[in-house]
Amino acid sequence: MNKNVGICTVCQNSLKIKFSKYSEPLNKEFKIFTCNFCGLWQIFPLPQKKDLVKLYEKNYFSRRTSRGYHNYESEAVKRTIQSTFEKNLKDLHFYSYENQLDVQKSAFEIGAAAGYFTEYLKDRGWASSGIDVSGEMTAAAQKRGVPVIHGDFLLHTFGNNKFDLITLWATLEHLPDPEKYLHKMSKLLKPQGHIYISTAHTGFWAKFFGKNWRYLNVPEHVFYFNRHNLQILLKKYDLKIHKSCTYGSGFTSKPDSSLFYKILKKIFDFSAKRFHSGDMIVIDVIHNSGN
Repeated sequence: MNKNVGICTVCQNSLKIKFSKYSEPLNKEFKIFTCNFCGLWQIFPLPQKKDLVKLYEKNYFSRRTSRGYHNYESEAVKRTIQSTFEKNLKDLHFYSYENQLDVQKSAFEIGAAAGYFTEYLKDRGWASSGIDVSGEMTAAAQKRGVPVIHGDFLLHTFGNNKFDLITLWATLEHLPDPEKYLHKMSKLLKPQGHIYISTAHTGFWAKFFGKNWRYLNVPEHVFYFNRHNLQILLKKYDLKIHKSCTYGSGFTSKPDSSLFYKILKKIFDFSAKRFHSGDMIVIDVIHNSGN
């Protein structure tokens, strides 16, 4: 992409600058460009992969900031993460799909971190494994006996392995080369297999909050998607969206919030899902030839 306008990585139309956002960890300002045709948001300059890996240092997973977690290995965080992906699984009709599979069910999680979802499937009888770029998180997973590899998905070799399910929970937005990931994933998927993706969504709340949107974390979040541009991207690799939903509003959970705040949160969270306007989108992806 050149320094002025640039080309959309999804649809190859022109990008225009939307606004700028300061990155605290890098002490640097990034521009956010948008595509008027497909709605993609993209940061500029694009960070190098090695720079992104450095950002996922210990503090990212242990000290709560606007860009990280507070003690990712704690039971409280684990319960929150599990609650979220269980809701996602229900929305995507995962449990019905699971019941249709043979006893030997296989899954692979990209961006597995401490392996909570990998472990969840493992406990349900799946042959489940994952990969992550954080050595600290993969070590935590391995300590619990969860098979999460420390490495780069694009460089990892799988032999003849194929999977019934591949997941990227809140991972796609972190990837500087999302197309390469989707291409490789399409080759690793069994003919009737599914890919589950959750990622930041440029719906109503993203547009409402603009540069103050809670998921506009630069440069960790490189691309910001919607259903339309995700479908365009997936079609390149003979994939399509089978189901989708959104969730989440500008009202975050606060332990000491008032009753009025809790009521507003419930109303707006319901609307985010009902009208597909939430700031996270979850999609169930299958091969175009799949059922």
